[in-house]
Amino acid sequence: MQITWFKCGGMSLGLSCCHILGDVFSVCDFMNKWNPFMTTSNASTLPNLTKSPSPKSQTSKPLPNPKNPLSIKRVDPVGDHWVTPNNCKMDSFSFHLTPTQISHLQSKISGKIPIFETLCAIIWQCVAQIRDGSGPNKVTICKKDPHNWKNNAKLSNSQIISCVEANIQIKDANLEQLAAILVNEGVDERGEIEEAMERENGVGDFIVYGANLTFVNMEEADVYGLELKADFVSFGIQGVGDEGSVVVMPEAKDLDKDVGKLGRFVTITLPEDEIVKLKPEFKKNDLLLEINLE
Repeated sequence: MQITWFKCGGMSLGLSCCHILGDVFSVCDFMNKWNPFMTTSNASTLPNLTKSPSPKSQTSKPLPNPKNPLSIKRVDPVGDHWVTPNNCKMDSFSFHLTPTQISHLQSKISGKIPIFETLCAIIWQCVAQIRDGSGPNKVTICKKDPHNWKNNAKLSNSQIISCVEANIQIKDANLEQLAAILVNEGVDERGEIEEAMERENGVGDFIVYGANLTFVNMEEADVYGLELKADFVSFGIQGVGDEGSVVVMPEAKDLDKDVGKLGRFVTITLPEDEIVKLKPEFKKNDLLLEINLE
């Protein structure tokens, strides 16, 4: 954790941790539950750390030749570094979508499709275009578990990791069909991931982010819950695998707006040469305006 004070009187608060210690939602919970200890001396108890149960595989007997889940990828041993080297140079860029832009994008698909899946469908197709239609046909979705602990006194890992496979040509797919696949056909693999780690006795090295093109939904993460009058919150993932990642998070909530009427910040991490090709493709699909490219 790092706190930086600026001459103007403002400050920035930074926190980094390895995903092996907790997902982004548990990190946000930690920061928000830590808040009373910064703002008042009346905080009387420390938050409880509770391990959330992972869904088990639906099969009652172990498979004779179990396979690793589709949402993870084995990598060479990384030792204590916790970050695996990439096969190519990775780059990231971020852009902001206004509520007006989002409404326009949703109108291209269907008003019934949530914002996150709408953006993911368009970005997925754009990535397929720059990869000459060679895929990816398989993507990973990371989002908050709506059925996780509701007791505010507890902290726990609360991220669903699911895999979606589409047996269609992504670059030519109907966007509404592609978005519907993202909404309806994700397979939660947390139980299978836990079983794979147990088979490895906890010593195997795997990656989730970037094992497939990975979409991270932070709309339900309370990133603005820390009562420090934060004007802006950013979130980044390091050590993303070669397939890349897309992080979607809402802008700061106004008192008269719900999350469905907010803009979004999108951060994309992909191989450097793909980032160069992707920006014009985004502009063509109304994801980027001229001002975003500068």
